Amino acid sequence: MPLSKKHLQQFIEYLKSEKNYSPQTLIAYTKDISSFQNFFRQLNLSQSRLDKEFSDNFRLFLQFLRSREISNRSIARMQSALKSYLKFLHQTKILKSDWGPRIKRVKYSKPLPGVASRDQIAEILDLPTGDSLQEKRDRAVMELFYSTGMRLAELAGLSASSLDLNAGMLRVIGKGNKERVVPIGRIALHSLKEYLDKRDKEFDRYDPDAIFLNQQGKRLTARSIARIVRKYSSASGLMKNFSPHSFRHAFATHLLDGGADLSAVKELLGHASLSTTQIYTHVSLERLKKVYKKSHPRA
Repeated sequence: MPLSKKHLQQFIEYLKSEKNYSPQTLIAYTKDISSFQNFFRQLNLSQSRLDKEFSDNFRLFLQFLRSREISNRSIARMQSALKSYLKFLHQTKILKSDWGPRIKRVKYSKPLPGVASRDQIAEILDLPTGDSLQEKRDRAVMELFYSTGMRLAELAGLSASSLDLNAGMLRVIGKGNKERVVPIGRIALHSLKEYLDKRDKEFDRYDPDAIFLNQQGKRLTARSIARIVRKYSSASGLMKNFSPHSFRHAFATHLLDGGADLSAVKELLGHASLSTTQIYTHVSLERLKKVYKKSHPRA
């Protein structure tokens, strides 16, 4: 049954173990699918009626969500989670047919991400100037974010075996357990080597599989890494709501500003679809327009 808590738990475990989804995504999927299950349970319909009347009842579910002033963007995210769940139920023979294609996609306009300038990024990256292990670690973390465009979960999950310092390359496990290899920039590589050298001198014992460590010699969590970024972005006073993902936005936009090929940026970001990467071309164009209007005498 699609309304079974047991089947939802099986699906979440599948996403965790087979697809390598981040804890944040798993929490969002659980919340979204549980909302769907709770609504449909209240209809008290048999399995056959659920199957037969799914499209009509899903429209009622959409009306219910909108009555609670849930945005189309959030509804679209929920639909994506539900489609994946229903497909899983069909593939595991729990549902005879996949109900997912009956869900009509809700359209919404994607806001352009606010992007930090090169100077703003440089100011944040230059804040940890001390020689302590913590400051060298913090600088290496942020330099690596900006140099590679990695997601927070990807950086938190890095293992020592994924790093090739001699080649200046990094193997990243992204969404859906997909692997990609990304280059590490010269400055980020220098910061990383400095941190690793100091780490090895100061720690007698530590998690050998981890790259970035806390004070106990254990792997830094995603939450701790996000806290590091917030600490320095707040200290800079340059941008509100700056996060690890802001480095990713800047990475993509600055590459495109510099003339990078869109397909290459797609591969570096680990996007499954080129359309996902194309939002950054709009950001890049908006920035060019602002420069033009500010600089051209007859703009």
